[in-house]
Formats: sequence, structure tokens, C-alpha cells
Amino acid sequence: MSRLHAYGLETDLQPRGLIVVNARVAGCCAEVPHPADTVTCKVREEDGGRLWFFRFVG
Repeated sequence: MSRLHAYGLETDLQPRGLIVVNARVAGCCAEVPHPADTVTCKVREEDGGRLWFFRFVG
């Protein structure tokens, strides 16, 4: 169990990132039954090459 599960969120680790779903809330439409977001981790050169978490916006 992850910390996200403790908040009632579901997770699915995929090659493109960690998909976080709130299955307790209805989504906007039939194609999106529940709100979700994808979180990725990648190097940020401006911060000395440290890993940062990013969410997909687009």
C-alpha cells in the first residue's frame, strides 16, 4: 500500500509514468469515468541533475 492509497487514490505504474486515479469521484464524461493524472520523474538539469516529479499538462 502506498501513501496515495491511504488517501483513497488508485495507482497504476506504466512506462510513461505513475497514473493516479480518484475512483471516488465522477469524471467529466463517458471517456473519462474518473479524474486522473500522470506523474513522471525526470532529471532537472537546472537543479544539478536531481530528480524532480512532474505531472503531465497538455
